[in-house]
Amino acid sequence: MKYLSAAIVLAVLILVACAAPPPVAMTEGDDALSVQLAPDSSLDIEARLELVAGIQAWTSWAAAGQEGDPGWFPSAYYRELKQFLAPYRTHPAFGLTQEMQDRGFMYDTVPELVLLSRHGLEFDLPEQGFPEHLIRRAGGEQQLRDLLAAWRSLARDCGFATFFNGHRDYYHQLASRLCRNLQARRISQWMQAFFGATGHQAFHYVLGPALTPGGGYGVSIQTTAGAETVHHLYQI
Repeated sequence: MKYLSAAIVLAVLILVACAAPPPVAMTEGDDALSVQLAPDSSLDIEARLELVAGIQAWTSWAAAGQEGDPGWFPSAYYRELKQFLAPYRTHPAFGLTQEMQDRGFMYDTVPELVLLSRHGLEFDLPEQGFPEHLIRRAGGEQQLRDLLAAWRSLARDCGFATFFNGHRDYYHQLASRLCRNLQARRISQWMQAFFGATGHQAFHYVLGPALTPGGGYGVSIQTTAGAETVHHLYQI
């Protein structure tokens, strides 16, 4: 995974003068919303990332990041997400996430682990296992397994799908606003050059409305479908 500064992300993602009409067709599942921008690229909002962002909002990660900035004002959505999870603060997912952060498992590692997991809020284990660099930063594979299990348990206990579904109008507004100015092909070419990816690729632009700090991460994940390996490039 590569870390990108927020300034670069904004310069790349928020582009103007889009010649083509904005895409309007959105594919929706129980825990995701996706806009197909081109045959190989999509704009996604995922419940699993929002849940983990909400957990982080209750840890020292948020206190030292956006919430520690006197010039930062949380959105109504951020406040609603944080308060939705407030009654579940004693759930092991919060303590374990904080423990992992205290050991240095933060920044790019958290969204990478989220996106490596499968089947949305089920947080199932990655198709091809955990990459070595993530195992090292977590202190072992079992720690990664435990963290995914804790997130899965919290998602079920708090009924997070209900929160996500209740905010679909907000997600639609965010996606529609960005799609009006998003030059998907140009950004896909930039991502391909940045990652140095070869073979069949799929490009995903993931919005994280509550991510703390405010995004700027690049994640590369390989999946296998039959004999074909697909190189998924995520820009958050």
